Amino acid sequence: MKIGGIFYLKKDNKPLVTTEGEFTFNLGKPKRQAEKNGALGVAGFSAEAQVPYVDGEIYDIESLDVEELLDTEDATITLELYNGKTFFLYSAYFCGEGENTTKGRLKVRFEGMGADIKNDKPS
Repeated sequence: MKIGGIFYLKKDNKPLVTTEGEFTFNLGKPKRQAEKNGALGVAGFSAEAQVPYVDGEIYDIESLDVEELLDTEDATITLELYNGKTFFLYSAYFCGEGENTTKGRLKVRFEGMGADIKNDKPS
């Protein structure tokens, strides 16, 4: 059973060359936290909004227009996972410092207005 490994990152359906590292992503669902009621224990929970995002490193290859990437707004970012699922980040914008390394790596973080994940495996 495939659970991880190879993945593909795309911006508006155009592949970006990723490093061998991991990417993290978040659907932006509410984060729940227990609310305590003194000595009686847990009274319930509260929730706060989270921002959907995808975060990792790509290679700064010759054909990559770094300025265009850093100026990204209102894009669709997809992360195709080895397990057959695809993460979609909608109305995404670049949200990072644009930090490069001397090894040709560019840290990227895209945040968006919404996200979902779909299972592309046939039923």
